[in-house]
Amino acid sequence: MRSLLINLFLISLVSCASRFIIPGNRFYTPETQGGALKGAVEYSSSTATQLIIDDRNASVEEGLISEKIGRNGTMLSLSVMDPIDLIWTRVNAGSSLLGAKLQFLGTPRSAKAVGHEVAFVGLFGSNKYETDDETIKFTLDVQEYSLVYGYRVTENILPYASITISTYQYDVNLLKGPINGVGTSDPSYTSKVKALNLGSEFSFNMLFVKPELTYQLISTTDSATKTNAIVGVAFGVSW
Repeated sequence: MRSLLINLFLISLVSCASRFIIPGNRFYTPETQGGALKGAVEYSSSTATQLIIDDRNASVEEGLISEKIGRNGTMLSLSVMDPIDLIWTRVNAGSSLLGAKLQFLGTPRSAKAVGHEVAFVGLFGSNKYETDDETIKFTLDVQEYSLVYGYRVTENILPYASITISTYQYDVNLLKGPINGVGTSDPSYTSKVKALNLGSEFSFNMLFVKPELTYQLISTTDSATKTNAIVGVAFGVSW
C-alpha cells in the first residue's frame, strides 16, 4: 500500500461494507504559534459522523448510512515563522490531514497581545487501500479549508469563530465485479461538509483548554443531507 502521507486514513470493513469518518469539532484558533520551532500538541474529545456503504441488499445504489460516534483526536502545530504554522491532525479511525495555517491579521500566540486575529487554514489528505483478498480497492481524497476569526480579550482568553468547508471524495474500485454480482460497479461518493465553529481558548502558562460548539451540514451523493450540533473539548500544551 502506498499513500501520500503515512497513516493518513484507516478504513475498517464489516462484511462487504466500507466506511469513512467525518470529524465534528475542528478546534482551529486564529493564532499561529510564533517563532521558529514553537509548537503545540493537543488531544480532543468530540463526536464524528460515520458514513457506511449499505450493501445489505447486494447493492450499493442506495447511498450511505450515517451514524454518530464518539471519537478522540490529536493535533500538532509547529511554527516555521511568525505567520505560518504547519499542522497535522487526525481523528481516531478517521482521516489524517496535513497542511498549514497562515495568520494575516494580529500577532502570534506567543505574544499574547489583545486584539483582532484572522487566519486561513488549508489541510489535505489522500490514501489508497486494498483488501487482503484483492477484491476491493478504496481511494479517499480530502480537502479542508477554514477561515478563522478571534479576539484575544486577555492574555489568557481567546474567543474564536470559524467557517470550515471540507470535501471527502471516496471512490470504490470493485476489482472482481459488482458487490455480490449485482449493483453498480465502481461506486463513487462525494461528501461536502460545511461547518460553523464557535469556541474559546483558555490558557494557563503552557497549558490550554478549548471548548467548542459546531453546527455541521453534510451533503453526500445519493444520500440524505445530515445536520449535526456537536459540543467537544480539546486540551494540550504549547512550548
